[in-house]
Amino acid sequence: MSADEKNSLEQAINEFKEKNNQDFVFVSTENTDGKTPEEYADDFYDNNGFGLGNDKSGMLFLIDMEHRKFHISTTGSMIDILNDNRINQIVNSSTEDMKDGRYYDVIKYVLTASSGYIKDGPAANTHRVARDNSKAFSILTIIIASIAGIGSAIGFYVYISRNYLLKKATYHYPYYEMSSLDLTESRTSKVFDITTTRHIPKPPPSSGSSTHMGSSGTSHGGGGGSF
Repeated sequence: MSADEKNSLEQAINEFKEKNNQDFVFVSTENTDGKTPEEYADDFYDNNGFGLGNDKSGMLFLIDMEHRKFHISTTGSMIDILNDNRINQIVNSSTEDMKDGRYYDVIKYVLTASSGYIKDGPAANTHRVARDNSKAFSILTIIIASIAGIGSAIGFYVYISRNYLLKKATYHYPYYEMSSLDLTESRTSKVFDITTTRHIPKPPPSSGSSTHMGSSGTSHGGGGGSF
Protein backbone atom coordinates (compact mmCIF):
# COMPACT_ATOMS: atom_id res chain seq x y z
CA MET A 1 0.00 0.00 0.00
CA SER A 2 1.07 3.54 -0.61
CA ALA A 3 1.93 5.98 2.15
CA ASP A 4 -1.36 7.81 1.59
CA GLU A 5 -3.31 4.55 1.92
CA LYS A 6 -1.51 3.70 5.16
CA ASN A 7 -2.26 7.14 6.61
CA SER A 8 -5.89 6.82 5.55
CA LEU A 9 -6.16 3.45 7.27
CA GLU A 10 -4.58 4.72 10.47
CA GLN A 11 -7.10 7.53 10.58
CA ALA A 12 -10.01 5.17 9.84
CA ILE A 13 -8.88 2.76 12.55
CA ASN A 14 -8.59 5.55 15.13
CA GLU A 15 -12.09 6.73 14.24
CA PHE A 16 -13.38 3.16 14.50
CA LYS A 17 -11.92 2.76 18.00
CA GLU A 18 -13.19 6.12 19.22
CA LYS A 19 -16.68 5.70 17.77
CA ASN A 20 -17.30 2.08 18.72
CA ASN A 21 -15.19 1.62 21.87
CA GLN A 22 -13.70 -1.48 20.24
CA ASP A 23 -10.10 -2.13 19.26
CA PHE A 24 -9.16 -2.82 15.65
CA VAL A 25 -5.82 -4.23 14.54
CA PHE A 26 -4.62 -4.91 11.01
CA VAL A 27 -1.65 -7.22 10.43
CA SER A 28 -0.03 -8.54 7.27
CA THR A 29 2.75 -11.11 7.31
CA GLU A 30 4.79 -13.29 4.99
CA ASN A 31 5.78 -15.72 7.76
CA THR A 32 3.42 -17.14 10.39
CA ASP A 33 6.21 -19.08 12.18
CA GLY A 34 4.51 -22.40 11.50
CA LYS A 35 1.17 -21.27 12.96
CA THR A 36 -2.21 -21.40 11.30
CA PRO A 37 -3.72 -18.00 10.39
CA GLU A 38 -6.11 -18.40 13.32
CA GLU A 39 -3.33 -19.13 15.79
CA TYR A 40 -1.16 -16.31 14.46
CA ALA A 41 -4.00 -13.78 14.63
CA ASP A 42 -5.03 -14.79 18.16
CA ASP A 43 -1.47 -14.77 19.51
CA PHE A 44 -0.59 -11.45 17.88
CA TYR A 45 -3.63 -9.82 19.48
CA ASP A 46 -3.04 -11.35 22.93
CA ASN A 47 0.73 -11.04 23.12
CA ASN A 48 0.88 -7.37 22.09
CA GLY A 49 -1.60 -6.04 24.63
CA PHE A 50 -4.43 -5.12 22.28
CA GLY A 51 -8.07 -4.86 23.34
CA LEU A 52 -10.20 -2.38 25.26
CA GLY A 53 -11.71 -2.84 28.70
CA ASN A 54 -11.42 -5.74 31.11
CA ASP A 55 -12.41 -8.26 28.44
CA LYS A 56 -9.85 -6.94 25.92
CA SER A 57 -12.67 -6.35 23.46
CA GLY A 58 -11.84 -5.83 19.81
CA MET A 59 -10.89 -7.54 16.58
CA LEU A 60 -7.87 -8.26 14.41
CA PHE A 61 -7.80 -8.59 10.63
CA LEU A 62 -4.89 -10.67 9.31
CA ILE A 63 -3.65 -11.01 5.75
CA ASP A 64 -1.37 -14.05 5.58
CA MET A 65 0.67 -13.71 2.37
CA GLU A 66 2.59 -16.92 3.10
CA HIS A 67 -0.48 -19.14 2.80
CA ARG A 68 -2.68 -16.73 0.81
CA LYS A 69 -5.29 -16.62 3.55
CA PHE A 70 -7.04 -13.90 5.53
CA HIS A 71 -8.59 -14.20 8.97
CA ILE A 72 -10.72 -12.22 11.44
CA SER A 73 -10.11 -12.81 15.14
CA THR A 74 -12.61 -11.44 17.69
CA THR A 75 -12.26 -10.96 21.44
CA GLY A 76 -14.57 -9.84 24.25
CA SER A 77 -17.93 -8.41 23.23
CA MET A 78 -16.91 -8.48 19.56
CA ILE A 79 -17.35 -12.29 19.69
CA ASP A 80 -21.09 -11.75 20.10
CA ILE A 81 -21.32 -8.87 17.63
CA LEU A 82 -19.44 -10.61 14.82
CA ASN A 83 -21.04 -14.03 15.03
CA ASP A 84 -20.28 -16.79 12.53
CA ASN A 85 -22.86 -15.63 9.97
CA ARG A 86 -21.69 -12.04 9.98
CA ILE A 87 -18.05 -13.05 9.66
CA ASN A 88 -18.94 -15.35 6.77
CA GLN A 89 -20.73 -12.45 5.04
CA ILE A 90 -17.66 -10.22 5.42
CA VAL A 91 -15.34 -12.99 4.19
CA ASN A 92 -17.51 -13.84 1.18
CA SER A 93 -17.81 -10.19 0.20
CA SER A 94 -14.04 -9.69 0.48
CA THR A 95 -12.72 -12.75 -1.35
CA GLU A 96 -12.77 -11.39 -4.90
CA ASP A 97 -11.04 -8.14 -3.91
CA MET A 98 -8.44 -10.16 -2.01
CA LYS A 99 -7.75 -12.28 -5.10
CA ASP A 100 -7.33 -9.10 -7.16
CA GLY A 101 -4.88 -7.62 -4.66
CA ARG A 102 -7.15 -4.76 -3.57
CA TYR A 103 -6.10 -5.11 0.07
CA TYR A 104 -6.69 -1.47 0.96
CA ASP A 105 -10.29 -1.69 -0.24
CA VAL A 106 -10.83 -4.88 1.74
CA ILE A 107 -9.53 -3.38 4.98
CA LYS A 108 -11.75 -0.32 4.58
CA TYR A 109 -14.70 -2.62 3.89
CA VAL A 110 -13.99 -4.73 6.99
CA LEU A 111 -13.89 -1.56 9.06
CA THR A 112 -17.16 -0.27 7.62
CA ALA A 113 -19.02 -3.57 7.82
CA SER A 114 -17.86 -4.24 11.38
CA SER A 115 -18.83 -0.73 12.45
CA GLY A 116 -22.31 -1.33 11.03
CA TYR A 117 -22.69 -4.57 12.94
CA ILE A 118 -21.56 -2.87 16.14
CA LYS A 119 -24.28 -0.29 15.62
CA ASP A 120 -26.85 -3.07 15.11
CA GLY A 121 -25.68 -4.90 18.21
CA PRO A 122 -25.53 -8.68 18.68
CA ALA A 123 -27.93 -10.66 16.51
CA ALA A 124 -31.08 -12.05 18.12
CA ASN A 125 -30.58 -15.27 20.07
CA THR A 126 -26.81 -14.95 19.81
CA HIS A 127 -25.01 -17.67 21.75
CA ARG A 128 -21.46 -18.92 22.02
CA VAL A 129 -20.42 -22.45 21.12
CA ALA A 130 -17.08 -23.64 22.51
CA ARG A 131 -15.63 -25.39 19.48
CA ASP A 132 -12.77 -27.22 21.22
CA ASN A 133 -14.95 -28.50 24.07
CA SER A 134 -17.49 -29.83 21.60
CA LYS A 135 -14.80 -31.80 19.76
CA ALA A 136 -13.40 -33.32 22.94
CA PHE A 137 -16.85 -34.30 24.13
CA SER A 138 -17.70 -35.87 20.79
CA ILE A 139 -14.54 -37.99 20.77
CA LEU A 140 -15.15 -39.16 24.34
CA THR A 141 -18.75 -39.99 23.48
CA ILE A 142 -17.65 -42.05 20.47
CA ILE A 143 -15.16 -44.04 22.58
CA ILE A 144 -17.70 -44.78 25.32
CA ALA A 145 -20.39 -45.70 22.80
CA SER A 146 -17.99 -48.01 20.94
CA ILE A 147 -17.00 -49.85 24.12
CA ALA A 148 -20.63 -50.18 25.20
CA GLY A 149 -21.64 -51.41 21.75
CA ILE A 150 -18.90 -54.06 21.63
CA GLY A 151 -19.78 -55.24 25.14
CA SER A 152 -23.46 -55.50 24.26
CA ALA A 153 -22.70 -57.43 21.07
CA ILE A 154 -20.51 -59.94 22.93
CA GLY A 155 -23.12 -60.42 25.65
CA PHE A 156 -25.89 -60.94 23.10
CA TYR A 157 -23.78 -63.46 21.17
CA VAL A 158 -23.01 -65.46 24.32
CA TYR A 159 -26.69 -65.47 25.31
CA ILE A 160 -27.81 -66.69 21.89
CA SER A 161 -25.07 -69.31 21.73
CA ARG A 162 -25.84 -70.76 25.15
CA ASN A 163 -29.62 -70.80 24.87
CA TYR A 164 -30.64 -71.21 21.25
CA LEU A 165 -27.84 -73.56 20.29
CA LEU A 166 -28.58 -75.55 23.45
CA LYS A 167 -24.97 -75.96 24.51
CA LYS A 168 -26.03 -76.47 28.12
CA ALA A 169 -28.29 -79.48 27.36
CA THR A 170 -28.59 -82.57 25.11
CA TYR A 171 -32.20 -81.97 24.11
CA HIS A 172 -33.01 -82.55 20.43
CA TYR A 173 -36.09 -81.04 18.86
CA PRO A 174 -38.23 -83.63 16.93
CA TYR A 175 -38.19 -81.79 13.60
CA TYR A 176 -39.93 -84.46 11.52
CA GLU A 177 -42.71 -85.22 14.02
CA MET A 178 -43.50 -81.60 14.99
CA SER A 179 -43.14 -79.79 11.65
CA SER A 180 -45.62 -79.22 8.84
CA LEU A 181 -45.67 -77.44 5.49
CA ASP A 182 -48.55 -75.69 3.74
CA LEU A 183 -48.16 -74.28 0.24
CA THR A 184 -50.42 -71.41 -0.83
CA GLU A 185 -50.59 -69.16 -3.87
CA SER A 186 -50.91 -65.38 -3.61
CA ARG A 187 -51.22 -62.74 -6.33
CA THR A 188 -51.02 -58.95 -6.03
CA SER A 189 -52.15 -56.60 -8.80
CA LYS A 190 -50.84 -53.03 -8.92
CA VAL A 191 -53.68 -50.60 -9.60
CA PHE A 192 -52.17 -47.10 -9.26
CA ASP A 193 -49.50 -45.01 -7.49
CA ILE A 194 -50.03 -42.09 -5.11
CA THR A 195 -47.23 -39.49 -4.78
CA THR A 196 -47.35 -36.90 -2.02
CA THR A 197 -45.04 -33.85 -2.00
CA ARG A 198 -44.56 -31.14 0.56
CA HIS A 199 -42.30 -28.15 0.95
CA ILE A 200 -39.68 -28.44 3.69
CA PRO A 201 -38.57 -24.94 4.72
CA LYS A 202 -34.88 -24.35 5.28
CA PRO A 203 -33.91 -23.85 8.92
CA PRO A 204 -33.02 -20.28 9.84
CA PRO A 205 -29.27 -19.56 9.88
CA SER A 206 -27.55 -20.03 13.21
CA SER A 207 -26.78 -16.88 15.16
CA GLY A 208 -24.07 -18.58 17.19
CA SER A 209 -20.46 -17.57 17.63
CA SER A 210 -17.93 -20.41 17.57
CA THR A 211 -15.24 -19.82 20.19
CA HIS A 212 -11.89 -21.38 21.02
CA MET A 213 -9.06 -20.80 23.45
CA GLY A 214 -5.88 -19.10 22.27
CA SER A 215 -2.48 -20.15 23.57
CA SER A 216 -2.70 -17.40 26.21
CA GLY A 217 -5.96 -18.81 27.58
CA THR A 218 -8.10 -16.00 26.11
CA SER A 219 -11.35 -16.91 24.36
CA HIS A 220 -11.62 -15.89 20.72
CA GLY A 221 -14.09 -16.11 17.89
CA GLY A 222 -13.44 -15.61 14.22
CA GLY A 223 -13.22 -17.02 10.74
CA GLY A 224 -11.49 -16.50 7.43
CA GLY A 225 -10.94 -17.50 3.85
CA SER A 226 -8.40 -18.01 1.07
CA PHE A 227 -7.41 -15.85 -1.88
